[in-house]
Amino acid sequence: MNFIEKEKMLKEIQYQMKKEQLSILKNLKEMEKKQDKNSFLKGVYEDYRMYRDHIVKQKEKEETNIRDLINYLEKNLLSNGLTDRMARQAQFEQKQLLDNLNGIRKELKDLILETN
Repeated sequence: MNFIEKEKMLKEIQYQMKKEQLSILKNLKEMEKKQDKNSFLKGVYEDYRMYRDHIVKQKEKEETNIRDLINYLEKNLLSNGLTDRMARQAQFEQKQLLDNLNGIRKELKDLILETN
């Protein structure tokens, strides 16, 4: 299996994971409405809510880590010890991190809006 096929497979797995997360979170919203009528559902609802909270914390931690990496790259870009090639590489990585950060922020926003 070559690199491109592995990359496609990874993207598909990530897509399916996000799709499954959204499905679970939609179920959370439905259960929230119905939990008062069913005592068993209250426990299931709490499990789903804890799962949602875990995902939110995980995304917030990812956001913090990416911001730390971006700050580190900015510091390195400002230092005089970088060659042109190293500076271009750092700028490229910084752009990728910013794109990832924006993606995580969007996922977090969607996640919160979907379940509130």
